[in-house]
Amino acid sequence: MAQTSNTNSSSSTSAAKKKNPLYVVNKKKKFVEPATSILDYWVKRWGLNDVVQMIQTYVKEILKQLNSASFIHAFLELLQKKMNELIKVLNQLNRFSLKKNS
Repeated sequence: MAQTSNTNSSSSTSAAKKKNPLYVVNKKKKFVEPATSILDYWVKRWGLNDVVQMIQTYVKEILKQLNSASFIHAFLELLQKKMNELIKVLNQLNRFSLKKNS
């Protein structure tokens, strides 16, 4: 019976911890808001929300460029492969025509 009450009390403690969020008073002390994590706490505490959003935007744009750059790279590799095949065929045709004329 004692273990059951300990288990219940520990689960109620963890439930209480989940219900007790971390609150942030911003640097200008104008308002209080809940924070979801320590990182979120510091971002909100020092007013870095705009900076974080700007960094996220930069990262998204860089990823878009990388995706398009990888597409262009793949396209150029395919184009080079096809051009090499075409040059091979033209060289073979040229050799064939030279042998026929000789």
